[in-house]
Formats: sequence, structure tokens, C-alpha cells
Amino acid sequence: MTTVQRKRTALLNTVRSLGKRAERVVAFFGCLYYAGMHPSEAADLRALRLHAPGDRAGEERCSPRQCHTSARTGPMTAQPTSGVVFPQPPQLVAMLRHHVEAFGVAEDARLFRGIYGGPLPSPACRRPRSRGASVMALQSCSRSAGVIERAGYASIMADWVRLQLDVDEFDEGEFEPYLRRARESGIEFTTFAELGDTADHRGALYELNKTCSADIPQRGAFHTYDEYVAKRIEVPSFHPSAVVLAVRDGEWIGMSATSLNPTEGYAFNEMTGVLAPYRGQGLSLALKLLGIRFVRSSGYRRVITLHHPLNASAIAMNRRLGFVDHVSEAPE
Repeated sequence: MTTVQRKRTALLNTVRSLGKRAERVVAFFGCLYYAGMHPSEAADLRALRLHAPGDRAGEERCSPRQCHTSARTGPMTAQPTSGVVFPQPPQLVAMLRHHVEAFGVAEDARLFRGIYGGPLPSPACRRPRSRGASVMALQSCSRSAGVIERAGYASIMADWVRLQLDVDEFDEGEFEPYLRRARESGIEFTTFAELGDTADHRGALYELNKTCSADIPQRGAFHTYDEYVAKRIEVPSFHPSAVVLAVRDGEWIGMSATSLNPTEGYAFNEMTGVLAPYRGQGLSLALKLLGIRFVRSSGYRRVITLHHPLNASAIAMNRRLGFVDHVSEAPE
């Protein structure tokens, strides 16, 4: 094994070691290291036909239209919509096959998605002004690593702020006044379970979550309604009683949704948000308080949450509640 091969293997193993979320982009880095792609080109990769790992490495070209129309037919390959030809060595083919089997592809056949299902959130996704000889240069593992670091692409896994709360040590007395004041102002609190899991209520929850998520830095495109139902509601970790809602005059104005993960032994705060006209009144703290109470009553001892590093207000709010930096890989 050459020095470059050893470095490439070490870097891919480092990505894998970052946890389950990072596993989703191991093949992404493989595209940079094995095929010499720019990060923006790998981020835009679509699924077509893949040569079998034992076959001679091949090269194919496709247009954006071909990439879309061919995504559901025949043996699969992978090419960016730019139409640029890239090599497909057996190692990369095997990685992409594993990625598709493990994580599937987006509706537009895109292989790599961000945490919330949209495009990968990174400055590295910007198109380079000129490819020139950069493709060949990127085939050097050390050069690829430098490009990734300078572009900030490692933030996909490493720079997101992971926080955890020890439920047993949480002192809810400090935050009870926020809940009391909200109720005194005419705001009512309920849960998705109490209101009923109906089509209309699913639609209302989707719209509220979509609106509240719009301010998340680098959030990208929100799920479609069908994607939201499939990924957030019709999953084992969804519990209607864990979705706390703030209601004023019949309007849903805030939410805090928590999922339960019994295998890993933790609860995950999926989303806490309040519509803009009702912010700055401590309503998020009241919603979080009720969510933590549910977690405690369900027998869970930890709550995990994840934030973009630029989402300073959400990070500060959780630290005020007692969340601390999370270092374990369990909830990844």
C-alpha cells in the first residue's frame, strides 16, 4: 500500500469514526478521494448505473435529464449532473453500492443529503469558478483533505453542536414561571395525542414545523409533506404525546417535538420552535419544560439535541436549561 493509499484509508476511517450520522457521507468523501471530484460535484451526484465491483473501471457521461430519467431503471451508476466524466474504480463502486443500500437516494436520485434531507449544507457545495486541472489534483489524498478543510466541509459531521441533558438533574422549578405566564396570557398547551392524529392535524404540524425551521442556519429545502410524514411521523420513534403544542385562539403558534429511542436509551429533541410574533416571551422554555416532563415520565434519563453552530439562540436556550456538550457516539 502506497503512502497516499494509507492516508486515504486513514481519512475515510476517521470519517466513519465520527458516528452514525457521519456514515452517510463516507461515500461522499470516497468520491473526492477516488474520483477526484470537487465537493460541489459530489454533492450533486445522482444515481444511475454502477459497474460491478469486479468489473473493469469505466467512465460514462450523462446529462441532467438522463440522470433523472434513468434513476429508476437498470443496474445503477453514479454521475454528477454537470456531464463531466469521472472514473469509477471498484473501491468507489463498492462504497456507492453500500451507501445506496443503507441510505437510499432522494426523490431526484441525489445520493447525498443533509441531516434534514435537503442538499448538503456547506460552502463547499458552491460550484468552482474553473475546474481546470483540479480534478487530477484532487486525486491526491492529501490535496483532497486540504480542500475539504479549507471549504469547511467537515462541518457536516464535526462542527454541529451536540448537547445532552441529564433529566435526573434538571430543575424544572426555575422554568415553571414561563409556563405559568404563558397560560395566564391565554396560551394553551396540548399534545398531538390529545388533539388526535388526523390528516388535518398532520398538515397543521407540517406547516408549523416548516415555518419554524425556516430560520435554522443552512437549513436547506424543507421536506415535502409526504417526506415529512414518512420520516417524522410514520416511524417507530414518533410518539404523539411527545409533540407538545402551544395554541392561542385556535392557532398553533409553537411546538416541541421529541422522539424516543429505546434501543439507544435516549430521547432526542427533534424541533422546538415558536412563530415569530410570539418569540421573546419565554414560550420556547415553557414548551421545552413540558417536553422534558414527558421524557422523565417515560422513564428516559437523557435528552439529546443537535444544532447548527450558527443557531446561537437555540444553543443558548438549551445551555440555560442545563444541556451540556455531548461527547458519546451513542445518539449519532
